[in-house]
Amino acid sequence: MGLNQYYDPDYDPKSTGSGSYLEPGTHDVRVVSYRMITLAKNPGVEFTVQDCDGRTCKNAFWLTEKAMTRLCSFAAACGLNHQERDIYNPDDANCHQALVNRPLTVEIDLQDNSDIYCEFKNWRPRNAGQAPAQQVARPPAVEQPQAQATPEASTYDPDIPF
Repeated sequence: MGLNQYYDPDYDPKSTGSGSYLEPGTHDVRVVSYRMITLAKNPGVEFTVQDCDGRTCKNAFWLTEKAMTRLCSFAAACGLNHQERDIYNPDDANCHQALVNRPLTVEIDLQDNSDIYCEFKNWRPRNAGQAPAQQVARPPAVEQPQAQATPEASTYDPDIPF
């Protein structure tokens, strides 16, 4: 069974909608995961954020001297204070766990030179002096103890409310 069975000469990726991905706009999200990446020998970390409807977006941060300010800004928007950022070592893959389950607001836009792929264009702490991003209302959650993110945890905890 080959790939040709799926061939559709009329297929237009722009007409398929966003599926489970965040569309351009401003969204209240939570960091749900990260992974270490490399491109042209440049190390990086790719974070995935998710809104309350389960839609996601990924964005890479390169771990080079020139790009470190960008990662620091993202970490601050995720709520890392001065002391936490001071001990955050981006070369240690485990340190990025400190951002998992953290809320923030992201502005999503189309990537440069693309009309279908999105990326973060800006970010800020959740509700930092601005009206909340518009989202579909989430049903009230049943009262449950909140799980705490720990350095040993490596996955998103859906029980932590937005």
